[in-house]
Amino acid sequence: MAIAPYILALPHLIYVIELTYLLFLKMAKETRTENLLPEGYRWDDLESKAALDRLEFYKLLLIHLGSRGSTLVKEIFANANSSMKLAYLAAWPPFPRALKLSISETSSSGLV
Repeated sequence: MAIAPYILALPHLIYVIELTYLLFLKMAKETRTENLLPEGYRWDDLESKAALDRLEFYKLLLIHLGSRGSTLVKEIFANANSSMKLAYLAAWPPFPRALKLSISETSSSGLV
C-alpha cells in the first residue's frame, strides 16, 4: 500500500488535527450550526478564497476562531495553528480529498 506524499509531509498527528479543524467547519455548515461561528469565518468563506489566498486565510481563521464565537468554538480552536505550507497544498489533492476544498481557481465544489 503506497502512502500519499502529502501525508508524509505532515506527521500523522498533525494531519489528523488539520482534518479535525476542517471537518468541524464543514460539519457546522452541513448541520446548520454555523451560527456558532463568527460571520466571515465559516466554511463557505474559506472555500470562496482564491487558491493562493486560501492557506493564509485558513491560518487567520484558526486564530480568529480561538478567540471569538461560542464558548465551544473558542475551546476547540484555542491555540489552533496550521503546519501546512503552500507546498503541501500543491502536493495534496487539495486539502483532504473527502472535503473537496479545491486550491484550483476553476474548481470549488464542497462535500459530495
